[in-house]
Amino acid sequence: MRLLILFIGICVAFASPSDATTQASSGETATNVRASENLNGRIVYRVQICALRKPVNVARILTRRTKVPGPFYINHSGKFNRYSVGRFFTFEDAMRYRAYLIDKGVDKFIFVVAFYQGEQLTAGPDITPSSFSNR
Repeated sequence: MRLLILFIGICVAFASPSDATTQASSGETATNVRASENLNGRIVYRVQICALRKPVNVARILTRRTKVPGPFYINHSGKFNRYSVGRFFTFEDAMRYRAYLIDKGVDKFIFVVAFYQGEQLTAGPDITPSSFSNR
């Protein structure tokens, strides 16, 4: 239990816009997908479940430790690998999924993040593309 709390408890909120995102399907080794591949410039919301210094490339390890089925999105930023799940186009849908995960026993400190053209921010209900920096 302590390992799970430590695993989830080191989540952090921000990532840089140049970060690569990887999607790892259950039982597979991760393959590269860019966060900037959001559909037609739309904001995509995900639920961040943890951040780790050492990468975990096998999704079943994350599933076993976090109780989340995946697929997982891995955002590499600085010294951390941030793991998130889901792909939602509204903040409300992402928050409902967050509540569902918490009801299923996932740590209550998980949170919603928003991606727009590769940049990640902690999400809110009124976030817009203009909330992201123009780089």
